[in-house]
Amino acid sequence: MQYGMQKLVMINSGTYAFGEIPLHESVSFFGSNNRGKSTAINALQFFFLPSMVGSRFEKYSKEATRKFYFPHEASFILSEITTVHGSYVLGIAGKGPASGYRYQHFIYPGQLDTSVFFSEQRALTFSDIKKRLSQSGLKVTTLDPQEVESLISGGQSKCGFSLDLVPVGGSRRYQVFKSLFVSLITQSEINASMIKQSILDVFSHKLSSTDMNHTSLNFQQKKEEVFAEYYRLKKEYDALKASSEQIEALSAKCFQRDKATAVVFGLEGAINSEYTRWKSMVDEDINRLELQLADAQKQSNHFKGQEDQARKTHDNLLRQEAILEENIRRHQREAEQFNNLELYNPEQLNAEIDNLKARQIKLNNQLGVASLGGTEASLRRQMQAQEKIVRKLEQTLAANETFYNYITSKLPPEKALHLVKLISDDLLRLPINDDDSAIQITSDEAIQVLLTDLTHDINEQGVLKAFGLEIDFNQLAAPHQQLTIDKQALETELQEALIKLEELDQRLSALLDESDIRSELKETNRQVQQKERELEAFNRYQASLPEFDTWQSSLSEIKAAIKNTAEEINTFRLQQEHLAANHRETIEAHSKLLAERKQVEELYGQLQPPAISWPNNGQIDVDYSSMPLLDKIKTYQRHWRQAQETTTQMELIYRDIRDKGYRAAEQCSDLMASCHYILEAWEALPETETMLSQYKKSAILQLSSVLNDFLSDYLRLEREITQFNKSIAQRTVSNLKQFRILLQPVEEVFNAIKYIVETGHLIEEGQNHLLNFDPVAIDEERAMNSAEIIATRIHTSLSLGDLFTVAFEVEDQQGEIKRYDKIDDAGSTGTRSTLKLLTLMYLIRHMMSESLQAQQQRLLFTIDEIASVDAANARELLDSARALGFTPLLTSVYVVDLAHYGIDVVKAHSGVKRQQALVVKPESWIQLIPKTHENDLAVS
Repeated sequence: MQYGMQKLVMINSGTYAFGEIPLHESVSFFGSNNRGKSTAINALQFFFLPSMVGSRFEKYSKEATRKFYFPHEASFILSEITTVHGSYVLGIAGKGPASGYRYQHFIYPGQLDTSVFFSEQRALTFSDIKKRLSQSGLKVTTLDPQEVESLISGGQSKCGFSLDLVPVGGSRRYQVFKSLFVSLITQSEINASMIKQSILDVFSHKLSSTDMNHTSLNFQQKKEEVFAEYYRLKKEYDALKASSEQIEALSAKCFQRDKATAVVFGLEGAINSEYTRWKSMVDEDINRLELQLADAQKQSNHFKGQEDQARKTHDNLLRQEAILEENIRRHQREAEQFNNLELYNPEQLNAEIDNLKARQIKLNNQLGVASLGGTEASLRRQMQAQEKIVRKLEQTLAANETFYNYITSKLPPEKALHLVKLISDDLLRLPINDDDSAIQITSDEAIQVLLTDLTHDINEQGVLKAFGLEIDFNQLAAPHQQLTIDKQALETELQEALIKLEELDQRLSALLDESDIRSELKETNRQVQQKERELEAFNRYQASLPEFDTWQSSLSEIKAAIKNTAEEINTFRLQQEHLAANHRETIEAHSKLLAERKQVEELYGQLQPPAISWPNNGQIDVDYSSMPLLDKIKTYQRHWRQAQETTTQMELIYRDIRDKGYRAAEQCSDLMASCHYILEAWEALPETETMLSQYKKSAILQLSSVLNDFLSDYLRLEREITQFNKSIAQRTVSNLKQFRILLQPVEEVFNAIKYIVETGHLIEEGQNHLLNFDPVAIDEERAMNSAEIIATRIHTSLSLGDLFTVAFEVEDQQGEIKRYDKIDDAGSTGTRSTLKLLTLMYLIRHMMSESLQAQQQRLLFTIDEIASVDAANARELLDSARALGFTPLLTSVYVVDLAHYGIDVVKAHSGVKRQQALVVKPESWIQLIPKTHENDLAVS
């Protein structure tokens, strides 16, 4: 009995409104392109790849694919599956647009009755169907993608049973199956790389690693790990060799430093103890000398005080002498000047000074006027205007009658007041009928008539309406009140105008003569000062006449006093010098002790203790016990600096050694320890060479142990492929005599691994004393170079796949053998398709367990455009597929008689203008009789 999928049902899914398709036998989908031949075949991916991870739906995204197959809540993809436990329905229900066109897997026991999914020819939703099935006593179990995979692959599930559709023995191997199944269904991405990875995945359980697809070795990291100690020691060794000159210099500096530090440590204690005794003794001597000097200083200070007092008196007398001499000399000069007193008249001199000061005031006033501002042109314009005002006033005063008086005498007062508002004040003020007057009255009668006519049309409200005019005289300003002749007021006004004219004239004159005024003022100031000095000198001379004799007698007395004080000062100074001479030796001794104490204290205070890191194990070659303290301190300082300098030089040398790559001494606590570490390592260089060889062998041995698994797995895989090729050879392809899959070693990587493994075996046998060999026979450097080759070729991680590539060898009917690195180069298109599909089917079948139930499981595969495959290959392929337990699903434009059923997708179209338009029912299936020999392949 055959187990597996018996039929596929699609409801409102893809291009199907309803489609029931047999899966227990081969099916041929035929019809023109883009009619939905592949829709049902691709739908199988939702069963075997429930989360769509790894699925292939041509160019469409997952979102578009879900929307295509599950457009609403009444969309289903169903399959009836036969197992040893009975029949089950595994289904997928759409959740509709609100969920983003997602779907839900479910399962229930029993055969697939499609009527359960409809009510009055209308598809029901999943929730309604669950209720129906529950009422029939059938339990519907919803599944997540992981549970679906477990159910199909024979694992445990919450259903309590397994469908065992693909019993490959675990979820990880099922992931391998999914990749093979998708390629088998879609016939895409089948190439040498895919077949190579599939071989590794399928045969992984035969290898040392349980899952080679997920096992790889970070070879670079492993290489660095096993050679870490060797590389570390080799780096130190090379760095030491490269630093030979520096190490020799470091050894010499260590010797110099040790000699210097021996002196420093030897003198340190002696200096400290001797300094205390010496300082006490020196302090006593200094104190004694200071007492002697203090007594001498007291006497010296007494003499110095008397000297200072005498010097002050002497200085005061000198100042008095200078004042008297200056007074006498000045009096004598003035006496020569004023010997003829009759020539000087103080009253006349004072009068001259007063006159000059009055002239100063006048000149300053003129400068003040000049500073009022204005230019010459502007002042002249102002003067011309002022002159006109003066002339008018003079004319008015001289006139008998003005034009204003004349008008007011000829008209009534109110009429006259209105009329004069129209005439300017200057015109009204002009005199009339004078000889030089601008206005002459030749006829009073004519003027009377004219004035009467002018005022005739002025009404009582003071408004003139005539000549096309209207004038309101009430809004006009009245004429000046003093238009009548007021002699006294006019004379006052004339005087003010004349004063203003005079001021303008003065300003103009001052402006024109400013430079001369300043010069004259300067000269006047000089004369005033000269006259005042003459007067002051004369008054002083007159006052000094009575004092002159007193000054001369006082000067003689002061000169005698100055001589006496000078003798006193000299006496006191000699007393101080005699006292200093008597104590000069004491002073010198005191100064010498002070200088020596200061020097010793400063040097002692500058002493620095030996550094903690300096060694104290040297011997002093010189006896310093009789050396003076100061010399001991200087010797200490000199050797301390030498020790410090050599320590600094050692540090620089150590840095050079470290810069050359030697870093092992960095672990030491201080510089001295690091330097000794380097010197000891240099002495132990021969032992290091021996250790390098041991580390190298140990690393190669460790690497060999790891790589031995890869080499063993390769050999196992090679044996498995040999058996696999024998299985393939049992199936014939019409135009080929034989087809084999070959593992081609990647020569550089494979040979490098092989050499490392073989070298490791030799080393191991030598360590176990199983082999008596000459060490030269083991080429350690070649083994290390082999490791570098592997690291260079594989980037980072090493996996079994890095050891080989897949090749394809074909032997045609004439016995000619050809090898191809790409399977697409092997034979014709039909031959290549046949080889690809057979290889995948063999790999899938190889994954499944050897149990009878597993061998009775039928799987599915597809051949797109079967008509393009030659008849013999097609027949052999289908026969092989059936023998391997695969049911073919074929597509072509026309039906081919290689299948048991034919489905015409063109006739299946319901005529409804929508996406889900195909309807396929059992009565739509075309019963076909498969042909059994090569001439039977026909196109209907």
